Amino acid sequence: MTELLCIPLKQTGDVDLVKPIKTLISSTRTVTTADTNSITELQRLRARMVAAIKNQEHSEAALTDIQNYYDQLGHLELKIPFSGTKIYFKWLDAFDKGSWFGGSIPYTMSTNLLYEKAALSTQVGAAQDLSTEEGMKKAVKLFQMASGILSAVSTPPPATASDQKPTPDLSPESAAVLSSLCLAQAQEIVVQKAMVDSKKDSIIAKLARHADTLYTETITLMQKETVKALWDKSWFSVVPSKQAMYSALVQVYQAKVCRANKTIGKEIARLQIAKDLLSKSESVQVHNWVEICDKALQEAKKDNEFIYFEKVPAVEDLPPVEGAAVVKPTTLPERFLPSEKDLFEDMAAFDQAAKKSECVVS
Repeated sequence: MTELLCIPLKQTGDVDLVKPIKTLISSTRTVTTADTNSITELQRLRARMVAAIKNQEHSEAALTDIQNYYDQLGHLELKIPFSGTKIYFKWLDAFDKGSWFGGSIPYTMSTNLLYEKAALSTQVGAAQDLSTEEGMKKAVKLFQMASGILSAVSTPPPATASDQKPTPDLSPESAAVLSSLCLAQAQEIVVQKAMVDSKKDSIIAKLARHADTLYTETITLMQKETVKALWDKSWFSVVPSKQAMYSALVQVYQAKVCRANKTIGKEIARLQIAKDLLSKSESVQVHNWVEICDKALQEAKKDNEFIYFEKVPAVEDLPPVEGAAVVKPTTLPERFLPSEKDLFEDMAAFDQAAKKSECVVS
């Protein structure tokens, strides 16, 4: 159907949450059994997340665990001042196995967790059965979610001198590339669904134009010197190939509109443009489109030679095809799983007068 690129996950290790959190609580009051049970369950959530990452378990269950863990950290932050804890962690860069981001931090809008949620969303999205309507819809939703998360991710400076600088995959430039790529792939699936559903040719042309635009933006962002070295070499062929193919599909489907309107000269011009663009694509689908384009072009030329006698306009004289933006980055929610039980709902607040501190991610 289509080849979708997945964002690699960051690797992390085991971290003891129970002891430092209980130590903080015990500095002002007795730790209750309920406290212990809730903190232990939080530890289990993290352990499941870490195991899924290590075992490359790219499943919806693993995605739910990451979301739940993230949400529960948010609930706990409302109860205790994380600035009083020292919890050490280590996250490896997703693209460079040699660099890592870690140290001691409080929890709040966890950049590493958000990145991980976005990356896993692409893995789960790409694994969907795109031959079904349900699979397509789910994939589009997951890639839009990933795009929204990555567009919202920002990395604060190190909290202490001992903390490491954020890894390159968490830089604003990197996040911009990945967010753009996710959105482009969401639009690509929409184009594929429109073709499967036999939507009007003019609609498919507009949808393909926006996919072309999004992939063009992604290519520009990928080429920035600050992030160019991050990407897998295959991305530099796959992404331009996708851009060329969807640019070609704009012309193929607009050529069909021209055929229906009996403007054969414009049809020929657009099919010639499409043929040239397809020659620049290495997409797995390109061979079929080359055959379709060649057949249509031969037929149009024959009809024009014997029936229409129209002049074939120059490329610059063809009216532009405007894009139709169907997808957009999903707004980052306050909680991913609002219906999930708050593990810390009944926990006594550590200090009602304490102000929440600015925190980073764990």
